[in-house]
Amino acid sequence: MKLPVVNAQGKELRSLEVDDSVFGIEPNHAVLHQAFVTQRNNQRAGTANTKTRGMVQGSTRKVRMQKYTGRARHGSIRAPIYVGGGIVFGPQPRDFGLAINKKMKRLAIRSALSGKVADGQLIVIDELTFKSPKTKEMLGILRKVGIERS
Repeated sequence: MKLPVVNAQGKELRSLEVDDSVFGIEPNHAVLHQAFVTQRNNQRAGTANTKTRGMVQGSTRKVRMQKYTGRARHGSIRAPIYVGGGIVFGPQPRDFGLAINKKMKRLAIRSALSGKVADGQLIVIDELTFKSPKTKEMLGILRKVGIERS
């Protein structure tokens, strides 16, 4: 399979021979989805946290006598029924990390590249050189090559 190589002005310079086993396979959408979900889950922080009744600052003393007051029985001031008490089943820090097999990861990358080639969305640029790192220059090059959106 051949891919066109363009310069920074968008003119085609030559063709680049690429391997069909990487750029010419039928995309496996299920593996692509699994790799995407894994990638996104591994970026999650999972740092949401609340205090339970055991973690809230406060005394462990009984609020009032159990009997002879005519009022409801209560144990701890840190109970969830009180304002400022602990949270029941609130979020705790956890790891959302997932893993996929090496071969599946490689297949997902090959599927993504093959899908982009099949849709005509893969552009090989010969050389990118900048006088200074300016976004305006990069946007100009991308427009000349024919890339409007990512």
